[in-house]
Amino acid sequence: MRRWSVKLTFLCALTSGMSCDVSSLISQICSCYVTPCENSGPQVMVDTTMEPVVPDQDVSGCVTVIVGRVFENDAEREMIRIAESIPSTIGPTWYSSTRTPGVVDENGNPLYLFADAITSDALIYYAQRARTLQTSSNSETVRVWLDYGASVSSPRLNSEVRSTVYLRLSYTEIHGALYSASTGFAAARQVDFDDAGNVVAVRLDGIDFPPVN
Repeated sequence: MRRWSVKLTFLCALTSGMSCDVSSLISQICSCYVTPCENSGPQVMVDTTMEPVVPDQDVSGCVTVIVGRVFENDAEREMIRIAESIPSTIGPTWYSSTRTPGVVDENGNPLYLFADAITSDALIYYAQRARTLQTSSNSETVRVWLDYGASVSSPRLNSEVRSTVYLRLSYTEIHGALYSASTGFAAARQVDFDDAGNVVAVRLDGIDFPPVN
């Protein structure tokens, strides 16, 4: 421990041109990596009177929310809406009953739910949580990343399938004065449609992917 103290004291003197104490240096080093979290940008948009409730948006800052749906016409937009409305294919709810974050709140409960299926309800849940953390007066340092995307393709690999909707969602939270508690997940969903616009298959529900942010 003393060896590190001597090295830090030397580093401080080298960078500042004068002697200083180690605790001051540690504080300065930490301040370089843990910047204050200020949410001065636009608020996360969640409006239950709109369709969709969580519209496309790009909010940056300590709370980052990116929502983007890509479609070429009304038919593709409707397929995305349908894909988001389909209930989980592996359980009674969109969220998992077995997977939870590795971080708990002050009451010992999991910080939030993990999604087994990407649905409109799941997207609303994470967007609302991000907005709550964005507008909270809690002084705890927190960073949030929510990234959601939807797109449509026409693979024609199967004569029964006309189009496939791809949904992806990644969510991460980092808490603590030194950003010491991090947790997150990513999920995906593929929904196949036939020529009449009927759903013929739903895939990837319940598969866990590493979060992307």
